Amino acid sequence: MTASDEKVAKDSEDWVPVLLPIPAHWAYVNFEDALKPISTANLKIAQKNYLLEGSFPVIDQGQSFVGGYTNSDSKLIKEDRALIVFGDHTKCFKFVGFPFAPGADGTKVLKPSPLVDEKFAYYACLSLRLPDRGYSRHYSFLKRGKFPVAPAKEQRRIVAKIEQLFSELDKGIESLKAAEEQLEAYRQAVLKHAFDGKLTEQWRQEHSAPAWTRTTLGEQLSFLTSGSRGWAKFYADQGDIFIRAQNLKCDCLELDDVAFVELPDKSEGMRTHVQVGDLLITITGANVTKTGYVKRDIGTAYVSQHVALARPIEGSNTEFLYWYLVAEAGGRKQLEKMAYGAGKPGLNLNNIRSVELALPGREEQAEIVSQIQATLSIEEKLRSDIEGQIQNAEALRHSILKTAFSGRLVDQDPSEETATTLLDRIKDENAFRKKKDKKSKKEEEAA
Repeated sequence: MTASDEKVAKDSEDWVPVLLPIPAHWAYVNFEDALKPISTANLKIAQKNYLLEGSFPVIDQGQSFVGGYTNSDSKLIKEDRALIVFGDHTKCFKFVGFPFAPGADGTKVLKPSPLVDEKFAYYACLSLRLPDRGYSRHYSFLKRGKFPVAPAKEQRRIVAKIEQLFSELDKGIESLKAAEEQLEAYRQAVLKHAFDGKLTEQWRQEHSAPAWTRTTLGEQLSFLTSGSRGWAKFYADQGDIFIRAQNLKCDCLELDDVAFVELPDKSEGMRTHVQVGDLLITITGANVTKTGYVKRDIGTAYVSQHVALARPIEGSNTEFLYWYLVAEAGGRKQLEKMAYGAGKPGLNLNNIRSVELALPGREEQAEIVSQIQATLSIEEKLRSDIEGQIQNAEALRHSILKTAFSGRLVDQDPSEETATTLLDRIKDENAFRKKKDKKSKKEEEAA
């Protein structure tokens, strides 16, 4: 067991789940009495073997519902009930009601007890609050938690009410995201004009600016590298900042959800030390091509293996290069073409070096950046307002779940079977299942 594993084990022992107050006719049960982990031995598919298209979906711990595809029928999980996939590293829950192949890394597959409504189990999981241990495993916390059980009919009423409220929320969020897309179209139109020369056309005439020259991004960089592998053993609760792909998902460097590392001196990862003015480009995964740059001193920070660190030559306008890389008509188009050429999405360092661009003189670069900032300032304010409303909607979603699983979302019927009676049946079901599994094992050994 590594030092990191020992620390997680210690944290697991010390952690105590927070239980919401529930009605007297409800009850809490051990988590694995309500959701039983099922074996995925010999079924898991490594991410490197995912297909972009295929006959069957691969469900893993990633944020995207489907991680990839496979054509292998022998890798499928086929159960008589919907299952819940839990990301051991990501804490992500997914409700899966069809045959699928499990991803290899950190994918836990849970089967609800026959006496617990599948959707009730899923929404109850979403209501849980687990500690955040970065990329360490979290199932040890989940299985030590408690699961709230309501009477069977009340479970179904809760599910129906949650889905009604969530549907209304989703419609509102859909409208907000449509507005975001319109703002993004406007942003890209501005960037297109910035890099085809139209935005500063009049400025060039007034300042007798020199002609633009053709170059490559590689010629504008003094240093280019990508993060090292094997960072998991360096994760810590505090320390140096560790920049991951999710920190660049919005085409800017966001450090709200940041991981920390304690890196030994002379470690191979030291070469990925970030500096002010560095460009950061996502090179693998769902966020491939997403880009940010280091605007200010953030302290000691390193990049993960999924992020490339590009350091412009002295005197370069980093923000000019940044805007070019996020422009759909500029660097983004070139990078996406290279990333999605074959197999799973990914870029290498030569792809980044080969990005072509037309480079104005330094004064015009500064003018282009100034005009982009001025033109997009209102757009960014509107985008921020929309994102705030979306965050409020998500907070309301969590509030709905909290209300639901403290027994305050729907009316209660005293004539219905109590949770205590239901629990007795759950215990009988679990005992029957164990007896059946034991019998099957004996028959296999005798065969």
